[in-house]
Amino acid sequence: MNSHLAASSRPLLSAAVIWLSCAAGFNTALVFAADMQSLEDIRSAVAVHVASTVSDGKPEINVSPLDGRLRLDKCAHKLQTSTVLGNAAAGNLTVAVKCPAPQWSLMVPVKVQYSRQVFVASHPLMKGQLITAEDVQLQEHVVTSLPLGYLTGDSELLGKRVKRHIPAGTILSPLALESSPVINRGAEVVLLVKTAQLEVRMKGEALTDGRPNEMIRVRNLQSKRIVEGLVLATGEVQVSM
Repeated sequence: MNSHLAASSRPLLSAAVIWLSCAAGFNTALVFAADMQSLEDIRSAVAVHVASTVSDGKPEINVSPLDGRLRLDKCAHKLQTSTVLGNAAAGNLTVAVKCPAPQWSLMVPVKVQYSRQVFVASHPLMKGQLITAEDVQLQEHVVTSLPLGYLTGDSELLGKRVKRHIPAGTILSPLALESSPVINRGAEVVLLVKTAQLEVRMKGEALTDGRPNEMIRVRNLQSKRIVEGLVLATGEVQVSM
């Protein structure tokens, strides 16, 4: 009878040992996981950092997934983030994530796309055409991959001329437009010689059209000498002595 009870209790004891072993292993796994840095927390810190570098537009931030096998000790401080390569405007960047204690770091690639209201041509624009409000309209576009840039403000385009034919719907870039000349070829202009001690003005003749901040050739009407000077917004031409 006793031997029968002993024999029948062995499976129960074995099951109990197995259950205790599994429970101990499960608790150990929980403790181990609690001591590890959350990979999602790392990705969240990277996303917050990148968002802080985008001053305008609507960013869509795609942080690369981290290897699930990565094991990092849980950081006792706030994670430190910094951009080490690229920038959000270019669409690709790498963010460094560092933990002061315990010390560890890793690099996380990020892709960014963001949209803005930018000016596009309302209809075909001809070379030399002066831009007016009726020629353009604002549309939402992804601007991350626009290598030639884009325009968002009226002051950037109104009053400027088209440098080449632009089809309707084209996103306008700074390179597609130019300021209207403030000086026309053959016009009489004021030559300005300016130093710390004196300021002299004399008459000259423009040999080419001139826009603000451009260098043009001008003939001094008094000496007949041809000089180069910088076109000022006032229409004067500043020359060096």
